[in-house]
Amino acid sequence: MAPTKRRHRVHGGVLYIGHIPHGFYESQMKGFFSQFGRVRHVFLARSRRTCRSRGYAFVHFDDAKVAHIVAETMDGYLLFGRRLVVRELPPERLHRAARLRVLQRSRPVSTRVVERQRFLRDQAAVGAAQSNCCRRRKLEKRLESLGVPFSAQDVWRSREVLALAETS
Repeated sequence: MAPTKRRHRVHGGVLYIGHIPHGFYESQMKGFFSQFGRVRHVFLARSRRTCRSRGYAFVHFDDAKVAHIVAETMDGYLLFGRRLVVRELPPERLHRAARLRVLQRSRPVSTRVVERQRFLRDQAAVGAAQSNCCRRRKLEKRLESLGVPFSAQDVWRSREVLALAETS
């Protein structure tokens, strides 16, 4: 007897939601969409490196009819200045990993470490800017003591602009 493949069936309806604004995360989405019906699972796509939202999500409802109504109602809805794109996904369009993910229990993402790293990186950038300013003043004083009328501000500004252009 040939082994049969186990089919992971998704009961209910799954919605794709795109153009999600920053700050509208899993818990807010679950609360917002639960006004239509029972939300079984919310999967917000996040960057692996920064844990920030990638701007799209999948919402799984218990009832397919509710999902259909939500898709019709919320498509084009203006939320925090962004127009949402909401599409109902038939089960055959979901690939196996998405079906499994929908069936799994959602786990909140802790971004405390990522936020701390971002804060420290910003503080380092501020410190570097202050250091550059201090170096610039010392250079101007040294040149002034030698009798050379020179403003290093233009030179430093052009170097910063070139450095920004190279990183972009």
